[in-house]
Amino acid sequence: GLLVLAPPWRDQLAARGCPRLLAEAIAVPAAAQVMCGPVIAMLAGQVNLVAVLANLVAAPAVPPVTVLGVLATAIHPVLPPLAELLAWCAWPAARWLVLVATTAAAVPWASVEWPSSLTGGLALAGLTVGAFVLAPHRAVRRLVVAAGAGALAVTATLHTVAPGWPPKHWQLVACDVGQGDGLVLRVG
Repeated sequence: GLLVLAPPWRDQLAARGCPRLLAEAIAVPAAAQVMCGPVIAMLAGQVNLVAVLANLVAAPAVPPVTVLGVLATAIHPVLPPLAELLAWCAWPAARWLVLVATTAAAVPWASVEWPSSLTGGLALAGLTVGAFVLAPHRAVRRLVVAAGAGALAVTATLHTVAPGWPPKHWQLVACDVGQGDGLVLRVG
């Protein structure tokens, strides 16, 4: 994805007036998400809707964490104090990565449930390929945007009306299980 998709996407964004550095910063996480999304969906059972934005915000911290972390790992057997210093120098950037990840994960509706199976992964891959095939058509893009906005509105409404199960800070819940009631008491 980074080698095949990101360069033409960067060039297309730049051709439309996006500064080249920003175009690259957008194209790289978008390409990574397109290629990794089906595998992540298959393994985690979810599709992350804020991953590209989170990766864009986290990107400046990746080089120092990577370089300093590799150096610290490589020299630790020989010079542990220097390795510790390098790790300490990497800490602010690593902390930034953790902050971005936890903040992005806490965004309401940051991800949607997805079948965690080979079929789910293939379905997401198929939808992604379909989006690329249909994206050049303006009417299709408008329809996709309208459907996405409608789905977001429905999802937002459902999350507001039915905020999830079990409710936060629950102590006792009563469930109608068909032929009677089920009571669950939280005891610790």
